[in-house]
Amino acid sequence: MEYIQNEIEKEKSELENEWYNSIDKAIEILEKSGLWKDVLENLKIAKSIGYEKLKKAYEITNCDFVNNNEKALIELTNIFKQNGISLNEIENSNLIDKDKIIYYYKNNINAYYLNKNRIIEKIKEIDNRLIENVNGIELYKSEILFYFVEPLKIKKMRFDNDKRMNEFKLNQIKEALQNKQEIEICGKTSYDVRFHYKPIENKAWYDEEFRNQGNGHYYIALNEEYALFMEDD
Repeated sequence: MEYIQNEIEKEKSELENEWYNSIDKAIEILEKSGLWKDVLENLKIAKSIGYEKLKKAYEITNCDFVNNNEKALIELTNIFKQNGISLNEIENSNLIDKDKIIYYYKNNINAYYLNKNRIIEKIKEIDNRLIENVNGIELYKSEILFYFVEPLKIKKMRFDNDKRMNEFKLNQIKEALQNKQEIEICGKTSYDVRFHYKPIENKAWYDEEFRNQGNGHYYIALNEEYALFMEDD
């Protein structure tokens, strides 16, 4: 049993080291390229918070903090609204948990948003840098919690199976970045490949889509050579 526990701890430590190394690599590349200022800032926040805390915060996003009694009261509130029962009638009733029902009624509370608010409060307890205010609404930073919580996948962009042709296209991208000129580069490997740089936003994207399918693997380009995996579609 002790051997198994030691192996688990060893694997966990290796994963954590891999995470820190990948975060450092992405930060180093972005600091040199100047692309994706917002992503760079989030990577620095992620590193500062640390692997263990980020994992805990991510796990919280999948939790349900609304108990069955609260869900039942919210459902009862919705039934009252659907049947035209007024707030005044509820206030003058002898209902148990009347105050909670009135609160849900006045504030249009549903179980999803109640749970989301509680998730945000618990994430704040871990590190409030994981919370942002968007138009007066508090949200957790999904980019950090969903994309940067595991070791990052950074790869060299590939547009052609021929090495010389691939290097030629990478050099085209390098020149466009240096001159801040918008550019779109396409290619074919086992995927339909596309790179797009927008100097006005100072951001670049790299996609690998299944041949003639319109879906696949999606990255952000960190510089003229490397891309960071974000999601599959």
